[in-house]
Amino acid sequence: MNKAVLERSDSHLESINLFSFFEVVWQRKLSVALTVGVCLITACAYLFLTPPVYEARTSVLPPSANGIAAFNAGRSEEEGVVPFTVDDVYGIFLRNLQSEALRQRFFEELYLPSLSAEQRAGSRTALYGKFMRSISVVATDPVVRGQSLAPLGRNSVRFLHTNAPQAAHWLQTYIDWIEEASKTEMILNVSSENQVLARNIELQIAGLRESAQLNRRDLLARLNEALRIAENIGLENPPIITAGGPSRISADMNGSLVYMRGAKALRAEIDNLKSRTSDDPFIPNLRALQARAEYLHAIQIDPATVRVYIGDGAVEAPERPVKPQKVLIVCLALILGAVIGVLIASIQYLAGMRRNISLFK
Repeated sequence: MNKAVLERSDSHLESINLFSFFEVVWQRKLSVALTVGVCLITACAYLFLTPPVYEARTSVLPPSANGIAAFNAGRSEEEGVVPFTVDDVYGIFLRNLQSEALRQRFFEELYLPSLSAEQRAGSRTALYGKFMRSISVVATDPVVRGQSLAPLGRNSVRFLHTNAPQAAHWLQTYIDWIEEASKTEMILNVSSENQVLARNIELQIAGLRESAQLNRRDLLARLNEALRIAENIGLENPPIITAGGPSRISADMNGSLVYMRGAKALRAEIDNLKSRTSDDPFIPNLRALQARAEYLHAIQIDPATVRVYIGDGAVEAPERPVKPQKVLIVCLALILGAVIGVLIASIQYLAGMRRNISLFK
């Protein structure tokens, strides 16, 4: 008889289908509902205890050509100096925007001093880690140029904080700080390059002046030699040529015929060269070089006249938090509770059947 009972029990287990499974779950609906309720209450408690996190965001774009014009004062390809492009300037801004070294300076100089004593009570490493996680920069809209994508297009800058106005404030403060650092770097770069260019021109001017002095000495040596020849042959004035009418020979004699100018003209020219205090008026292009050097020294860039980026819209305090996502968490709690409840009901049902089978044995 026990054998027959066991056979009927095995047959009953094999006949369980999907309908009977739902029937079993329905019979234990209170257990399932209780599990769902516990998960839902836990989720609600998490949402209640977890402070909301707001995300302030804004987009930055490359500056206009007019915005970087002051950086290119005195720079031209004709002068051998390549002007800065929009991508050059914007690239420095983006590099600083992503720079961890500058973020650490911002944290130490601005962010950390603004916190209360209670907020600073924790580990500085933990505070810095939280600050780093709160800032993100994402490329959102590269600029299409020809057939390729330029890497320096629209970028989205985001800042997370538990207080919506504070998130907007810190985001704007951070971007302003990076903008100031980028302008300072660009101005220092431009100033350094201009000073190097001016110094090179000044060295060129010094070389031209030294060369002019040497040329004057050489000319004096040639004139003195010609004077000795003219005095030796008794040629005081340039000779008169009668062919085609009387006229004096040109005083503009060079080379071996310089003595033909006559001793009188040669003495006057030698005295003039000896009394010359400066060769500057006789150096070609000297005044242009001097003006170029003075212009480079005089270039001063006002940070208010240049731009390193363009902000796409004002930074405003977010109205809704991005964390925690209430609807998603509640939905996940309901689904998880239902799954756990059904699993518990199934385990209870199978455990009960096993106990019944054990009794029959």
